[in-house]
Amino acid sequence: MIRPRTKQTSALNRELRRVDWRFLTSAPQPKKSVCFAGGLLAKSVAGISGHTIDGRFASADDCDLAVAVNPDSSTLQTAHATLRPGGVCYTEWAAWRKGGAQRIQDQLQKAGFSRVHLYWPYPACARSRFLLPLSAHRAPYRYLARRVTDKLFKDDNLISRAVLAVFPGLLHLVLRMGFLPYLSAVAYKNDPQTPDVFEFIRGEWSRLYPKSSTDQLSYIVEMGGSQSTNKIVCLVFASSNPCPQWVIKLPRMPADAQTLQQGREILKNLHLADSDKSCVIRVPRTVFACELNGVWMSGEEALDGIPLKKYMRPDNLRAIALKLTDWQVTLAKQSWSGSRTVTSQQAIELLTADLDILAGKGLQPEELAQTRSILMKIKSDTIPLVCVHNDFSIHNMFWMTDGIGVFDWTDSDWDGLPMLDLVYALSTLAFTLEGVWNVSSRLATYHRLLNPRTKLGSVFNECLASYAEQLGLRLGHIAPLRLLTLILHRNFEYHNHKLEFGAQTQTGHVHQSWILSLWKAELHWQKLNN
Repeated sequence: MIRPRTKQTSALNRELRRVDWRFLTSAPQPKKSVCFAGGLLAKSVAGISGHTIDGRFASADDCDLAVAVNPDSSTLQTAHATLRPGGVCYTEWAAWRKGGAQRIQDQLQKAGFSRVHLYWPYPACARSRFLLPLSAHRAPYRYLARRVTDKLFKDDNLISRAVLAVFPGLLHLVLRMGFLPYLSAVAYKNDPQTPDVFEFIRGEWSRLYPKSSTDQLSYIVEMGGSQSTNKIVCLVFASSNPCPQWVIKLPRMPADAQTLQQGREILKNLHLADSDKSCVIRVPRTVFACELNGVWMSGEEALDGIPLKKYMRPDNLRAIALKLTDWQVTLAKQSWSGSRTVTSQQAIELLTADLDILAGKGLQPEELAQTRSILMKIKSDTIPLVCVHNDFSIHNMFWMTDGIGVFDWTDSDWDGLPMLDLVYALSTLAFTLEGVWNVSSRLATYHRLLNPRTKLGSVFNECLASYAEQLGLRLGHIAPLRLLTLILHRNFEYHNHKLEFGAQTQTGHVHQSWILSLWKAELHWQKLNN
């Protein structure tokens, strides 16, 4: 879901992100840990461990995980002694003060550790957005250069090409020398009893591509996201190709493994479905899925293309909107076949079951009554259920040579309501094009979308009418489906906020909800035009 820019981060998310590095180890869910650090790191380690020992009083020899910050030789020796054979030691270092990467590696090996892996945490250990292994080949550096130029330059020009040419080599040299502000390290006491995620990936690569060497594989581990439900993403590169070959996803929270499994099944079903060649829809192919060290992980082939956000301009808005409409029509037709677990009426009732809670104090009683009245117009009709992405926004799309590619199917559903994806996509397309992030600006843009006499509104209404015609929906269904789009994403917004901050914060949250503001605007528009 596209959220307004905010600095608000929950304590839960901060604690989980502080130990995202655990997914790099063979012990992401340790039964017993010893911690030689304090503050948030100590609290986060305790949160993922069955039992935690304060390093100052460590006397055990059966710990799965040891954690330390800027340890001296004595601390490293104690950490080594407290670990069971195969246990893992995670350390963070102010690299410049500790003599650089080689000095850090030497200290760990001198304490008895083996299989030492060093990482660059960007921008810092405590708030990493990604981790890059110092042993990585050139491909990840070229990928990062592309990310930098995509963010800094809207168009291809001499400066952007110069950055692409110089940045990878320069960054590669700096990391190889190891002179960075911060480094983190993962090391083991003897060989681990189970493989870590990278070893497992190399094994799967060899299984699927037996003639291809794993020596040229490199990785970047992305760990951003403002929500605790955001996944850990490992990008796998082969040789010098700056385009990731695989995307590996791991859930921060065990309960989210189910959404990864559901998304995988939907991707498999879409690839099995007959394709309408008039519009090519590109979605990732699943590579593997399994549980490793108690954590579910899912691997997909990566899509390669230009981020649609970079391709989009005011003069091609209509062309992109129509392509997204055709994409959604094709997706709907490909998912028509097969039995359904619910009816359209049941899907609507499930979505609107908590209407009073979702509205909170953001809607007046008469507005809630109007909402129910509008939805009654569609509840009595039978409308087709279709596969839905549920986060069908421009940020999850690539412009590819043979069509638009869409990734991140974590929130998808095979039994969804039609048109909701398209309404959301066109709305967020307009928000992104106009660069609006606060509630009032989005509200103004949405008013223009609803008005068919504006440039935005003419495209928006044309696309929704075309979609309705091709799927056999009545024009009278469009307004209720627009409203259901907002209710769907209000559901996501409400439950995500409740997970992060607790139910007691919902009252203040209502006044900051851009979706509730659009909900009210939608009601006002339908009242004026009925």
